[in-house]
Amino acid sequence: LAFPTYPRCRPDCKGLCPFCGANLNEGSCNCRRRNASGWDALEGLSFR
Repeated sequence: LAFPTYPRCRPDCKGLCPFCGANLNEGSCNCRRRNASGWDALEGLSFR
């Protein structure tokens, strides 16, 4: 199965902020913008 990274309700929909969940159709959010990556969760790990 393939799902869009950021599902939208209609073609002109701006979607939701992937970090804070703000509705981008109603305005911008105040969270720090950066590239979303599935690897971000590993940032805090320490390796031996």
